Amino acid sequence: MTGTYETARARLRGLVLNQPTPYRAGDLAVDHAGLRDNIERWLAHRVPVIMLTAGTSDFASLSEEEIRALTRTTVEAVAGRAFVIACTGPWWLGRTIQFARFCADLGADALMVVKTEPPAMSPEDAERFHRAIADAASIPLVYHSYLVGPKSIETLRRVLEVPAVIAMKQETNDFMQYALLRDSFGDRLGVMAGAGGELAYYAHQCGAVGSLTGTGQWAPGPERRFVEQMLTGDFAGAREHLDRILPYRRSWAATNNNTVAIKFAMDLAGFCGGPPRPMAGIALTAKQQDELAEIVRATGLISRT
Repeated sequence: MTGTYETARARLRGLVLNQPTPYRAGDLAVDHAGLRDNIERWLAHRVPVIMLTAGTSDFASLSEEEIRALTRTTVEAVAGRAFVIACTGPWWLGRTIQFARFCADLGADALMVVKTEPPAMSPEDAERFHRAIADAASIPLVYHSYLVGPKSIETLRRVLEVPAVIAMKQETNDFMQYALLRDSFGDRLGVMAGAGGELAYYAHQCGAVGSLTGTGQWAPGPERRFVEQMLTGDFAGAREHLDRILPYRRSWAATNNNTVAIKFAMDLAGFCGGPPRPMAGIALTAKQQDELAEIVRATGLISRT
């Protein structure tokens, strides 16, 4: 499997679109048709990586059956045209292994591993956790710095003894750790910045190979080009896009309701965002909607999605 892991690591590069789960108005069932439409539009703009996440994809509001169906729809809709990262729920090891086998059989390109609630795992336990999954399912794995933890280099050093672990989602706003990750692991670890464009701008200067987004869901073309500029070293060009989206990013963060704000912007841009499920995210107030809509339109990105 070594060659497969190396191939997967090489493909995991560029904009990583963390996929929200759309719900139908009324019954709040998962809108699979809307999701397929979103995926087609994202792929039309050459989004290279689509990721399911416990956070943005709203796993806390989904049953395991819904998570499996969502993963199936995503893999089948992408149909090999982008790199698909599936994600576990915060499950115990046996349940995680069952889902890993399901994702491998389905044809997902990689699986991001999260775990049950704290306490965080020791470095030794984190290695054993990932090794058990790798031994049971033939699928490349992505380490999640926040939901596995702790965030130490020693933990990563132990986890990377498992060949199947090809990448990590670095969740924390820690610029210095990006430099340490580069110096410690080089090309062995594909680092994805998980905290938006501001951090991605610096993370890519420290060797990150990809970055998640809060903008690409509704402006996939400009956001993809932003990440590509950083990957080619054109940070002056990337700065123009970053400056354009910063007011949106600040407004989005101020709602303290990130996924709901992203989905609202998606609806403005003609994508399928949809309402939140109760308790998954409090709906934006009318004032928040008006302010966010004005800021999104001011970016000038909607007409260029």
